[in-house]
Amino acid sequence: MSIKSELISNIYVMYYGYEDGKDNDGNNEDNEDSEDSEVEDNNISHSNEIYIIEKIVDGIYLKYKLINDLSELQRGQNIRWINKNNDTRGIELLPKLTKGGTLVDILFENSGVNLLCKLNTNRFIKIKFNNCILFQKYTEAEWYSNLYESLIH
Repeated sequence: MSIKSELISNIYVMYYGYEDGKDNDGNNEDNEDSEDSEVEDNNISHSNEIYIIEKIVDGIYLKYKLINDLSELQRGQNIRWINKNNDTRGIELLPKLTKGGTLVDILFENSGVNLLCKLNTNRFIKIKFNNCILFQKYTEAEWYSNLYESLIH
């Protein structure tokens, strides 16, 4: 599996909470009892979800790394994120990558871990670490290291 396809798979699981081809309970989505039109609608919806995640990954996978743990974050680096809970009305929306900002501080509060970011418009915002999928821009040394590794393998 390539780095890009692995990243697409990881983002899919992180955003939707289940593996590609399985429903929320971990069951296979291929039920013989379901009607053809319902299966076709699910396939169209599923292909749209995968397509959007692929488009997001195409734009960032060479410049940004996926952050899974707080220890990977570096203050002063540019971050971007996808909100997992991007609608308060309970409507499931497709993932959207934000323009992001510079990570200023990591705040440990009663409500959880928040990240203080400075946007390009010189505004500060807090984002909840647990409610988003984070990407941090590679440092120059990391970028060259990854380029070197990809050329060797």
